[in-house]
Amino acid sequence: MTHQIKYDLSNSLVGKVLISSPSMPDNRFYKSVILLTRYTTTGYAGIVLNKVSAHTFSHILKSIVSDVNAVNIENTPNTTVVLGGPMHLAHLFILHSNDYSIDTTEKIKSDIYVTNATEVLIDMSKGKGPLDSIISIGCVAWTVGQLEEELKGQSWFIGDCDASILKVKTEDRYEVLVSQLGLGSMKNAAYFYEYTGNKK
Repeated sequence: MTHQIKYDLSNSLVGKVLISSPSMPDNRFYKSVILLTRYTTTGYAGIVLNKVSAHTFSHILKSIVSDVNAVNIENTPNTTVVLGGPMHLAHLFILHSNDYSIDTTEKIKSDIYVTNATEVLIDMSKGKGPLDSIISIGCVAWTVGQLEEELKGQSWFIGDCDASILKVKTEDRYEVLVSQLGLGSMKNAAYFYEYTGNKK
């Protein structure tokens, strides 16, 4: 039996993760894990954490730096590259640990920040960047009321994560979070989290 759930998104869900449920109707988000990174009056934005990209750190660095001699192309920091969503594919969003910050860095939660400036990538190539990071190509965005409707349709589980997810292999993030949130095999769609994080 599925419990009736009340969703109150007047408060920000930034820093929470969405995990696609068995009821997800959009195949693009099958077994997706999305970190919600921003909330404004126009809606929510987030990054898909577990869709592997064919691009590498060196590919991206070469595409944004005109003088390759100014950076260490061969350096491979502790980062992964993901397809963060179907929107804004010309933009990069770097999720990272809180040991790095520049003027354009935004705090998502106490231990996860986001920076979308090329400076962070250059610093990473020089060994001066964040200890852990995820480079996202594109993002996901919801207009006002859209995420609320998807939650009412039981398309997503809502849960918590911390910076340890940055260390997990891209292809393992779904199963790791499913296990951490106690969702088992995901076959039972009755156990959804409210904004408060409490099971109903």
